[in-house]
Amino acid sequence: MDHDESSSPPEEPLPGTFKTLTKVGNTVRRSTGPWTPAVHALLRHLERAGFDGAPRVLGVDDRGREVLTYIPGEVPRTASPEVATDRALSEVGLLLRRYHEAVSGFSLPPGIGWYGGDAPGPGGVVCHNDLAPRNTVFRGAAL
Repeated sequence: MDHDESSSPPEEPLPGTFKTLTKVGNTVRRSTGPWTPAVHALLRHLERAGFDGAPRVLGVDDRGREVLTYIPGEVPRTASPEVATDRALSEVGLLLRRYHEAVSGFSLPPGIGWYGGDAPGPGGVVCHNDLAPRNTVFRGAAL
């Protein structure tokens, strides 16, 4: 992906996130690491499966950062009573169910491995393992 500094929208740090995560126009830029090929393979699988609860991979910019679609909404830092409503908890459960259905049958392409761990065996599911308000986009009172 080409990146022309002179015509790019300004970079906006995303509040409450890591310093390496910024919004540029309708995209998010994030530093890459040994985990990136596996994460991109998973995100591409989710896109092919029609799962709309995760960003889309758009490529890598000229600074070596991954470029993902921006999902508008609020990302709360904690599960305050305003965030952890019955409706939100129900919608998180539905989102996870849709994710598990979309990720079933996923396996990493040859030559790509999980960073820091083994891939799930046959019949296993790739779990998020860090589901929290800080990793969930809320739109109004819903997800």
